[in-house]
Order: sequence, then structure tokens, then C-alpha cells
Amino acid sequence: MKYLFAIPGAGSGPKEFVGWQESLGEDIVFKKVLYNKGLLSAGPYCQNMSEAASVVADEVLKTAGKDDDIYFFGHCMGASIAYEAASLLAREKDIQIKGLFFAAFISPNVPILDGISDLSDEEFTKEIHSHGVFPEEFFINESILKLFIPSIRADYRLIEEYCDRSGYVLDCPIVGFFGKDDQVVRPEETKDWPKYTSKTYKSIYFPGDHYFYYDKQQKMAEIIREMIETGFGNAEGSLA
Repeated sequence: MKYLFAIPGAGSGPKEFVGWQESLGEDIVFKKVLYNKGLLSAGPYCQNMSEAASVVADEVLKTAGKDDDIYFFGHCMGASIAYEAASLLAREKDIQIKGLFFAAFISPNVPILDGISDLSDEEFTKEIHSHGVFPEEFFINESILKLFIPSIRADYRLIEEYCDRSGYVLDCPIVGFFGKDDQVVRPEETKDWPKYTSKTYKSIYFPGDHYFYYDKQQKMAEIIREMIETGFGNAEGSLA
């Protein structure tokens, strides 16, 4: 059995992973992993990257067996969580994933210097509003906003306090998806991703900025399916 475990970005908005199972087809089982137990949970939230990686690894161990092919996908901060979970499985469980895919994020060893997790509720809300990830109703309804903000803030704090120092090298291919006009994740912040694999690394570029992902999810899922089916042999480096 082939499994793709998908780790969402900060906040995991409703636009995340729409239509993925259909795009992956019947031969790949899609599993979304909520490292902070879902937005509606009142906590406790993961306090550091090790905890988040353990949540993902535990989900893998509950779902897949040693003979299954395991793949990870991480969107934005989910990329670092996917990397850490893959490292944990390799180091502690002798389980090597077959491939790591990610979208729109920096190399694990690059610190985030302009974080937003310590902003006031008002400033924090304005910042995530500007990202355009959540529907407008989310920001109009104050009771819903108060329910969601602690979990979203916990996500941002988790990644803003993380910076890999181990440099653990995965024994699987890594594929990164990027927006050509991304002004949030700069090329110099992604250049070390190839150092994290002993196999092949490939960058694939889409038109768009940092949020290209939300319009291109199904295309990415199709590319992932193709690369899994062909042993990472296909997919051009730049897509229209």
C-alpha cells in the first residue's frame, strides 16, 4: 500500500488539501495529519518541533506497516514538520519514507526572523487576514475568531522557534514546489534543501506568489502521483 501523509501549513485553513484524494487516484491513500489536533481544539498545543514530529510519526505508525510505501507532503511550515517526522522515523524506528514533497517553504536550517506569533490579537488577526487563506466570514464573526486564534498562534510560534541544527540527511528524494514570484520565501532561503537528501532533489516552479499553492493543489497532487508512479522520473522544473 502507498500512503501520502500530508501536513498542513500554519492554521490549516478550509482551502487546504481540497480534492487531493481524487487527484492522487485509487492507488495512493491520502491522510491529512493535524499536528495540533485540529483548529477547534482548545489545546494543549505542541510546544516544539519534536512534539509535532512525534504526533505525525505516531499517526504513521498507527496507519502504515513496515512493508508499505510512505510519502510525506508538507505545506509551508508543514515542510519542516514533515522533515522532522521523517528524520524521527528513520533514526528511532528504522523506517525510511520513500519521498518528501513540500510547497512554499524555507530550508529547515533557516531561522524565521520576522515572526508574528508575539503580536497582539488585533495585529495578529490583521496579519493572517492579509494572507487571504481564510474566508471573510471568519473575521466578521468575533466568537469564531476567538476560538481559532489560539491554535493559529500556536502554529506560528512553533515554526518561529524552530531552526534545524542536526542536518540529518534523508535517504529519499525531495521535491519542492514554489511560486515564481514568491516574495515571502526567497531563493537564498531554499538553497540548502538539496543537502537534506542522499537521493535526488528537484524544484518545480508555478506561476504566482507565496499563495500559488491554493490554486494549484490538484495539479501538485497529480504531479506527486506521477512522480510516485514513475519513481520520481518525470515532471518538468517549471510549469505554466
